[in-house]
Amino acid sequence: MVHGRQSAHPGAVAAPLCSVCAPAQKERDVRAAAAAAERAGPKPRHGCPVCGRDCLKASALQKHLRVHSGERPFQCPVCRKSFVQHVHMTEHLRIHTGEKPYTCPLCGRSFTFSSALRRHQRLHADTRPFQCAVCHKSFKQRSSLKGHQLVHTGVRFPCPVCSKSFSRPLELNYHVGTHSSARPYYCHTLTSVLFHICPPDLPPNRGKVTPGADGFI
Repeated sequence: MVHGRQSAHPGAVAAPLCSVCAPAQKERDVRAAAAAAERAGPKPRHGCPVCGRDCLKASALQKHLRVHSGERPFQCPVCRKSFVQHVHMTEHLRIHTGEKPYTCPLCGRSFTFSSALRRHQRLHADTRPFQCAVCHKSFKQRSSLKGHQLVHTGVRFPCPVCSKSFSRPLELNYHVGTHSSARPYYCHTLTSVLFHICPPDLPPNRGKVTPGADGFI
């Protein structure tokens, strides 16, 4: 490692800078690049005539305009669902192929979409970025917050069999199963049959259930 920036002959490899000089040199390079961009003048922008959104490239503007026109030129060859952008169709195809390229480095679980992996990784972290505006209770997932917010609306979902009511549709579904003698789900851990699927917050092994003889899914 050497101090300062050394000039090298053409074709020669410059010696790497030390830990003291490297940050300073990086800052000088950034400033020089910013000055060069300022001298070159602002890049032309392409504004959307509908909503006024600025796009850096004409191609980006063309893609954006499909949002307003409703055009969906990219169609899935399997289910014929159409998409605004080709990348969205490519991601959708993984549903049909079963490809799950995004793997959690902590537990090894794989996901079809990068967004699903990001949501899953919050379960391993202590962060709870979604906060209720009424009671300030926070949640790891946006869907959990939406389910919680029903508590504050006063809306209740009544059971069609008895007089009980519930603040969340999922709770109602679990409850309705108690009125039926059918036990379509089998728990491998408890070695028993269940009225319904175990709640999603159970530990992974406790949540493994399979349809029983009745064929419910």
